[in-house]
Amino acid sequence: MKNRKSTEQILQDFEEKVKQKVDEIIKQAIEENENGIQTIDFSDFAEELDNELNITELVSDVLSSRDEVFQYEENRNEITLILKPQYYDSDVNFDCERKFSDEDYTDMEIMCAKHVLWIYDADDGDRADFSNAMVTNINFNDKNLCGADLSNALFINCTFKNASLCDVDFSNSKFINCNFTDMVAEGSYQLNTKYINCDLTNAYFNASNFKNAEIRNSELERSSFMNCCLENIVVKGSNLNRANTVNVSYDEMEWNEDGAGQEMTIGGM
Repeated sequence: MKNRKSTEQILQDFEEKVKQKVDEIIKQAIEENENGIQTIDFSDFAEELDNELNITELVSDVLSSRDEVFQYEENRNEITLILKPQYYDSDVNFDCERKFSDEDYTDMEIMCAKHVLWIYDADDGDRADFSNAMVTNINFNDKNLCGADLSNALFINCTFKNASLCDVDFSNSKFINCNFTDMVAEGSYQLNTKYINCDLTNAYFNASNFKNAEIRNSELERSSFMNCCLENIVVKGSNLNRANTVNVSYDEMEWNEDGAGQEMTIGGM
């Protein structure tokens, strides 16, 4: 008669199964998911492993140890897994020169306040510069960042609800899992910009240049691209028909000749 496994051995075996399952999920997310976001349902997870043990804490520990994981969010019976961009998008540079997160909240508030002073040419004003930076979990809701430099940057899990971003340089930046609901970015520069898994509901981009930009798996309900340049824009998993595309141009030269691409002048620019 074979000896029964000890409780410790049972837990070790189960932990190994969890690691193998997490490995399968991450590999699948990298191979099949273009936006780097994967949801893990604990009920299905436990059923596949044929075990009734509480696995939430164990799965969290395993995810924390994986280099591919940028962060994860627990919500009742599931976890939303966010991969580091370089694992599903070879164009993303994760090693940015500067990094800002929610831990830098006070510094961000000061930067935004100084930017408003810059807009009105006031003393001590300074243009907000996020170029070549990685920005994560920052709340920019209701902020006035018109004319700021957001180029060549990586923004993850940031919110820009009701923010003013007119004449902002977004060129070559990537926004992942960001919320732009009711944001205004008229006359902005969106060359080669990527929006991945973003909420652009009711966002206002009028007269902006989206040449070679990409919008992937994002919500475009009631957003406005009126008078925009959309030359070579790539839209995947997003319904541009839900947006206002009146008088858009698919030729940058013609767009500039028509006057839609004329530069705006804000603050100390």
